[in-house]
Amino acid sequence: MPLDVPAAAARAAVSVAAGLGVACAEPVVLADGANVIVHLSPSPVVAKVAASTLAVRPDAAWLRRELDIAGFLVRAGAPVLAPSPEVAAVVHRGDGHMMSFWTYVPPSGAGRPDEAVIGSMLRDLHAVLRSYPVPSRNSPRWQTSRRSWRGRGPRSARATWPCWPRPSAG
Repeated sequence: MPLDVPAAAARAAVSVAAGLGVACAEPVVLADGANVIVHLSPSPVVAKVAASTLAVRPDAAWLRRELDIAGFLVRAGAPVLAPSPEVAAVVHRGDGHMMSFWTYVPPSGAGRPDEAVIGSMLRDLHAVLRSYPVPSRNSPRWQTSRRSWRGRGPRSARATWPCWPRPSAG
């Protein structure tokens, strides 16, 4: 019998959330891809459960960085989904899954924005990210990342931080 990844991810999310005091009467899978996104209904919490993502990112560093950046953006007033205030913004583990918990925002019904709106939002997001604290070359985070890319092709150590903003040339 094939493994039902979304169902297993939802069960893990419900189990971990219950242990953290988040009630869930009916988990709703909102998306099923590299991550399984589960609304822990009726609570205002969404679990992002790593599914196939673990095949390319086996440790939790990427998920911790995502939570750190999201928290930074929320504090800066950027219009991004926030980690859930109901649960600690850390990587959680349960039933063989890694996950994080986010604030549920019901669909607006307005449909997807067009390319011009998305482009404008992305530009604004990058402007906020310019003030995100980038680790120095001597920090443990930089050194760990640099070591992890050695021998993996033409990437330089500088390219190991693709999601970190860099000051503009101008």
